[in-house]
Amino acid sequence: MILNQRTAQFRWTPILFVAMLTFSGCGSSSGIPLSDVSGVVTMEGVPAKGAGIRFSPKSGQRASSGQVGEDGKYRLIFTPDELGAVIGEHEVLVQYQGGLFTKGAVVVEEASTSAIDFELAEFDKK
Repeated sequence: MILNQRTAQFRWTPILFVAMLTFSGCGSSSGIPLSDVSGVVTMEGVPAKGAGIRFSPKSGQRASSGQVGEDGKYRLIFTPDELGAVIGEHEVLVQYQGGLFTKGAVVVEEASTSAIDFELAEFDKK
């Protein structure tokens, strides 16, 4: 009888583990509140294709980054498994055609998705 109880216990262990992971419910698997951020980056109205974009939270948490496509659109990646950026204020850095462009005080709102467009002519150039 003891052997059967142990066997039954081992059968339930993987099921309970999967249930714990499924129902642990946070906004992200990292437990950090994120918003899925995307938008368009232009330079004098023309898509800034190939630009790299980085959102660095003022809170010091992990940064998010993305690549601007042919159409000027980007979407931020927080980790290889998670899209988005940390909720709160960020400094944005864009690398485009050998130049660095910065903009401070960009706020990522608490929402499931955020669309944030940029015109690089409005950034500070380093």
